[in-house]
Amino acid sequence: MRFTVSVFALVCLFFAASLTSHASNGKKPRKRKKVKAYRLNSSVKDFKLINAADGKMVSLSNSEYADAKGFILIFLSNSCPTTQLYTERVIALQEKYAHKGYPVIAINPYNSVFHPKENLEASGKIAARKQFNFPYLVNGHKVAQKFGAVKTPQVFVLQRSGKRLKIRYIGAIDNKPRLPKYNNTRYTERAVNQLIGGRKVHRRVTRPLGTRIDYYTPAKSDELISRK
Repeated sequence: MRFTVSVFALVCLFFAASLTSHASNGKKPRKRKKVKAYRLNSSVKDFKLINAADGKMVSLSNSEYADAKGFILIFLSNSCPTTQLYTERVIALQEKYAHKGYPVIAINPYNSVFHPKENLEASGKIAARKQFNFPYLVNGHKVAQKFGAVKTPQVFVLQRSGKRLKIRYIGAIDNKPRLPKYNNTRYTERAVNQLIGGRKVHRRVTRPLGTRIDYYTPAKSDELISRK
């Protein structure tokens, strides 16, 4: 009986000591680090990501963009149905505005470790099959969070202001994902045209249409990349 009581007492003491130790170190459960996202007219910092189309690194300061007046940044996803509806329109934006000083740069907003369908190889195949005429950058989750991107596709039009690049438009490409030729308001084109014409963007924010970006939920375990 004494042995049983002694063991019980020791267990209680150990448990109490553990609680005291935990309370004394003052540690709290880790929280996800909040990223302060850009807003309209924010100055954008440069970034560098790999282009799935050719394997080269791309940044806003690349020499090929030395004469750019700005950029049309578009967040796209391989698995987003709405992105697929807009592929030809993104290609058309590049054809229409790259030579006017506003080239398109597309960015995949997912971490491919957790979302293998968005990885370099898969993105490269899509870029080749769809004949992308613009860079398609992968593993852009940190960049996307910094921009505050919430859906794919989502556009951020940047304008060069001195040595800085500032956000002048945020939102949708247009308002008709499935019927582009029927009563379509081309928000991105309007914004870029106004900037090229030396005017301020009239409608600076629109609601993006597409698939919500899930930064934190990994893909199912059977889809994860094996890391040996």
